[in-house]
Amino acid sequence: MSPFLKKLLGIVLIFEILLFLMLYYFGPNGWHVITALQEQKKQLTEEVNQLSNKIVELEIVLQTSQTAFEKEKMARERLLMKKDNETVYFKK
Repeated sequence: MSPFLKKLLGIVLIFEILLFLMLYYFGPNGWHVITALQEQKKQLTEEVNQLSNKIVELEIVLQTSQTAFEKEKMARERLLMKKDNETVYFKK
């Protein structure tokens, strides 16, 4: 093999390795995208857990409030629910 051909093959090999590494990290399904998706999944899991805990707390409060009046009071005051065509006023 001639020295020119060896040098050319070496340059091509280095170029292919660099191209592979760039696509591996920055490609459409590369390492960069995967780590970003994992971080997003972690944040969404935390948000789901917080909302699940809030639901459990509200269910416990709802179970302790036995009368319909207490349930409606909680819905209006804590959850800010109202009937159609109704205005709600708050005391401070």
